[in-house]
Amino acid sequence: MTGLTLADTKLTGKRLSLLKDAIPTLTRVGILSGYRSHHLRVSEASAHALNLQSRVFQAVDRNDLDKLFSRMVTDRVQAVLLLPDSMLYQERTRLAELALRQRLAMIGWRSVFAHAGSLFSYGANIHADFRRAGVLTGKILNGAKPAEIPVEEPTRFELVINLRTAKALGLTIPPSLLLRADQVIE
Repeated sequence: MTGLTLADTKLTGKRLSLLKDAIPTLTRVGILSGYRSHHLRVSEASAHALNLQSRVFQAVDRNDLDKLFSRMVTDRVQAVLLLPDSMLYQERTRLAELALRQRLAMIGWRSVFAHAGSLFSYGANIHADFRRAGVLTGKILNGAKPAEIPVEEPTRFELVINLRTAKALGLTIPPSLLLRADQVIE
């Protein structure tokens, strides 16, 4: 058996660090997960390591989102970390709208989140993942045994910053962070 892993629990700390770089006064972060995320433990540990208080908000289905964002405001959350989940991926535009309405900075795991209106996205480059899948498929079609090909982890990552959202939130993104960005949406 071989393949590509997209389980990027290692990137959780990096995402939280990016939020803290953008919002130096950040002390409370909401962790929004879908049903039964295996990223929760790592997310809470990463928040603790960055001296951030974290609060987990779990969305069982899309009908939970409005009330969860209202609860985030009640709990004085300043930013939201989205954990990988197919329902949250499908609801990315609505999530960005809810975060903006509640004046919360939000970071997702794929560039589509920043394009949908989140402040940031940081994760594996999806186009590089597709190319890697093609290379693996080619190896197998040329006779390689899948059991002899190791499972690969992502090697290319991208940071996308949405300056329109930053402006709407009244945030100034530090130049050092802008220089690290692979893409800046203006």
